[in-house]
Amino acid sequence: MNIVNAQRADTGGQGIRLSRAIHETFPGIHTSRMFTKALNYGEVPVDILYQKKWGGGGFPSKIMAIWKAADVYHLHHSIGWMRHWPLREMNPKAGIIMHSHGRPSTIRARSMREEKEDIQKRIRVVSTPGLFDRIFGFKNIKRWFPAPIDIVSLKKTRRNNIKNDGIIRIVHAPTVNKNTKEFLEVMVLIEQKYKHVKTIVISRQTQINAQSLKSVGDIHFNALNHGMGSNVFECMAMGIPSITGGLVHNYTDLIKEMHPNHVLPFLHVIKKEDLFEAIETLILDEPLRKKLAVAGMEWVEKYHSFEYTATLAIKTYQEAIALRS
Repeated sequence: MNIVNAQRADTGGQGIRLSRAIHETFPGIHTSRMFTKALNYGEVPVDILYQKKWGGGGFPSKIMAIWKAADVYHLHHSIGWMRHWPLREMNPKAGIIMHSHGRPSTIRARSMREEKEDIQKRIRVVSTPGLFDRIFGFKNIKRWFPAPIDIVSLKKTRRNNIKNDGIIRIVHAPTVNKNTKEFLEVMVLIEQKYKHVKTIVISRQTQINAQSLKSVGDIHFNALNHGMGSNVFECMAMGIPSITGGLVHNYTDLIKEMHPNHVLPFLHVIKKEDLFEAIETLILDEPLRKKLAVAGMEWVEKYHSFEYTATLAIKTYQEAIALRS
């Protein structure tokens, strides 16, 4: 099966990780190539087809040949950034996956734009189950598609960088507005009270550098009003307990149902006034930190491993191809 992953800016690394997961799980059986306009990896992996400017004159012949020969188009975020020309050059028999990431408001706008495009019989997947009820106008198949996480690499990074110097490092790595202002206001109070606590904010880094900087953390703060993404799962894979919010109840219920002992593998905090208490609790309660670390690693290893996500992807692609036949 020839698969094309297309995403304007794969800043979270989901597209390239999914391609790697498929290659490593099904070597010589399936091929997945990443199409993107912008990179944030630090280097260009061999299975990325990088084209800075798309539209107008079209793709170079090498990219065009791969595009037309695809059995599946896995389109991340939105199709508007590709313009109309490459959409008309799709293989008409190929399966189509529309994959939404991010905040509900962004998905509403994208969903309405995508309804205007002539792409029928596609499967709709989302990275967060709670986004299902925020997608307007879609009557096609919908399902959860967990983000692939490079667990082996992250654990190695953690082992190489972990500190044992008595300092508790609280890391925050916003790619968009993730309540950084509120977090820093709380951390001023935390550091005044606890002199052995250090705040680390990570921004404008390549994927590799950001992961390395996060790996020194003892506690991770994600956001109050933003759903869980790769940022959280990467920390969970490294055994760093995470504080996150912005999750609708059906997602937290789903995690409790699927996770061993029905325990959330993170602290769920949605209000700024509760953030100080959550951070303070994790600073003082080392057994709780260890419990969340284990629960987080269990969750990621079960639902975000390369093998699990690649197997799920191939099954979904086969169903998408069947819809078009």
